[in-house]
Amino acid sequence: PAGQFIVEVHQYDEVQRQGLAGTRWDRAESGLFSILPHVCLQENFWYQAESAAVTRYLIVDLESTNLTEYGATMQAYTDQQYGNLLRQAGLMRVNQVDDWPTGDTFANKLTAYLASKD
Repeated sequence: PAGQFIVEVHQYDEVQRQGLAGTRWDRAESGLFSILPHVCLQENFWYQAESAAVTRYLIVDLESTNLTEYGATMQAYTDQQYGNLLRQAGLMRVNQVDDWPTGDTFANKLTAYLASKD
């Protein structure tokens, strides 16, 4: 089929920034990890050799004191690496979308690519 593929990705520098962000504590009445009052310890790690950022979330329920752990990993790629990955997937025409509407929060953090087979 002659379709197009669009993908929005984090820029390399943004993934690295997140991995180097350090550790922080937050207290919330409710949020992403629980609808109950809780404390969230967020630990961030950057692995240069792998170009990967790892985030661990330790959630302490303030009523029961139960501890729950979540994790997230992001692989960082350069613009050239993203293009290579898309071409390896058979998408030969790869263009960066310069006017992608990321909004203020994600300005200079996200990039979009438009790709197709022909």
